[in-house]
Amino acid sequence: MEVLSSQQTKRNLLLVSVTSATTAMEYGLLMPTFKEYLLDELHVPPNQTIWLGLTISIFSVARTIAFPLVGIWADRRGFREPYVVCCLIGCVGGATYGLAGKVLGGQLWMAILGRFISGTGAARITLASAYIAKTVAPQGRVAWLSAVSGVQLLGNLIGPALNAAFIPLKVSAGPIELNERTVAGYLPSLVNLALSVWLLLRFTEPPRAQQTPLLSETAAEATPADEEGAPQAGEPINAPAGAAEGSVAERHRLIFVQRGGWIVLLISFISGFEIAGLETVITPLTEQYSWGTLYNSLLFAGIGLVAIVSVVVTATAKCCDANGPREQAERPRRLVALGFASYGASYVVAFARCSSSLDFGYPWLLFFAALFVFGVPLAMSPSLAIYSCKVPNHRKGEYMGLANLVQGVGRIAGPLMTSALLDFDEKHWALFGSLFAVYALGPLGMPLVWSKMVLSKEG
Repeated sequence: MEVLSSQQTKRNLLLVSVTSATTAMEYGLLMPTFKEYLLDELHVPPNQTIWLGLTISIFSVARTIAFPLVGIWADRRGFREPYVVCCLIGCVGGATYGLAGKVLGGQLWMAILGRFISGTGAARITLASAYIAKTVAPQGRVAWLSAVSGVQLLGNLIGPALNAAFIPLKVSAGPIELNERTVAGYLPSLVNLALSVWLLLRFTEPPRAQQTPLLSETAAEATPADEEGAPQAGEPINAPAGAAEGSVAERHRLIFVQRGGWIVLLISFISGFEIAGLETVITPLTEQYSWGTLYNSLLFAGIGLVAIVSVVVTATAKCCDANGPREQAERPRRLVALGFASYGASYVVAFARCSSSLDFGYPWLLFFAALFVFGVPLAMSPSLAIYSCKVPNHRKGEYMGLANLVQGVGRIAGPLMTSALLDFDEKHWALFGSLFAVYALGPLGMPLVWSKMVLSKEG
């Protein structure tokens, strides 16, 4: 079987990282101006906020549905084909959103359709974790998954800056008008077109994974990794040569029950729920405390900086302690535990301020958000690395897509609940209490499968 050269591997990982960053950048481009776009150019009445929510949420719904489908596609056909097609879909979606303001005086349905199409194309983001899971050795997956998280964060930060750069621009050509509102459609459309060509010409398809039987507990769970004389990790014990893979129910039972994979799906849901819930309420919270633009900008800049620091800590953790086989296998679960400890500390701050007679001042809200955001990459990337070792190589795309689907459900559910509870009580006990209740499922569940939260030698 042909193996990729070092240069081809590095080029592929660069392409994977860039496509992940551009997906996040699209979201950052949209958020500052979509409200004005819908109100002024698509003539949505200010009191019909449901259309604002639908325009945002339809993107997440489409992406969430498409995650496992794109992953299965990659398992069966390789990575280049779904990558290129998803980029072309994103190109169509961005152009549709941009044109919505000029067709027949402004068409809301076109903007919603454009966001749905773009969300379908953005499902390519699951291919990054699937590619890393298939091609990077288990001990290197935490670092690379963290790196992809880092470039996504950079994309989120770059998006608003790019939007600001287009404020003085207004270029028209027939029905196409490029300005600070339509750039959220047209710029991602052009970027996706360029990416599709780049991927088509420069992405090198890795060797196709061979199907392996999944009939019983594997060596990874039965014997400590790298123990002398042990079966190779990931190899089914007592599985006859040429054995069938088993039914879908048997495969799920093995991966999610026997190997403890359910905890990673739970962590994925919690991470999506918590971070999306915070994104939804952080600005309304600061408005209640009469913060100005300066404080809001400092808050989001501080959150972004902390998130990048967390990514760096996660990616470089192997440099901070011993690096033997046991440490390599167990380090990800320690990072996950540290991430949840950071989550928990943020809620200590939140409940302390809820009990206070004073409002959330700037330092306290920044402290809460920093602890909160610091925990997300610490919990998410290592848990996905653990999860990737529990599924067969020829189904990495399918199961990484499933994990992203579960996270997507959390990202949809979080804003729904937090926005409903924002004004439930003056001190926000219900808001922070609901976020804490979802968070607590993680620390309660991890002890049940702690011994299984390790990297196997070969995932």
